Amino acid sequence: GSPASRAGSARGGGALTLTLAPAGAGLQLAVRAGAEGCLRLDFAPVLRGEPGPPGAAGSELLQLTAAVALSGHRVIAQDGDGHAIYADSGDGSALVALGVSEHAATSGGPVTVRQFGALAWPAGGLTPGAPVFLGAAGQVSHLPPVTGFVRQVAVALSANRIQVGIGPAFDQE
Repeated sequence: GSPASRAGSARGGGALTLTLAPAGAGLQLAVRAGAEGCLRLDFAPVLRGEPGPPGAAGSELLQLTAAVALSGHRVIAQDGDGHAIYADSGDGSALVALGVSEHAATSGGPVTVRQFGALAWPAGGLTPGAPVFLGAAGQVSHLPPVTGFVRQVAVALSANRIQVGIGPAFDQE
């Protein structure tokens, strides 16, 4: 078929998102802070091979085993053994954030991770409509971190409820 492309931009929380997807190929966009507060855009082609077999249907929830004791309502990534750990905006775990833990877990115990969808936020104090960003040790904030990776992980639906949706990570180096 003929190449199809889709381009769009959205602004929210200081982030710009652009997607280009011609048929049979793709274009990856990296947005970085440049000199004097300017944005630097880096494009790279994404080549695609033959499609593979259909995978399992997606799920809002992921069941993992905790590598260490974990608190509830923290952003979770996986370590090299596939166990749940905290994602952290200051290191590479920000790149592999999976979702938000629904409850606390002991080391070696099961933990449920919400990959997308609504989640109660017992601590409250959220600003409805505001983005929620990954911080240190899986914690979240309405303010993006000033160093490391910026990654929006949710939007506050109310003072005590979020809509989980892990966005792309942007390196601030």
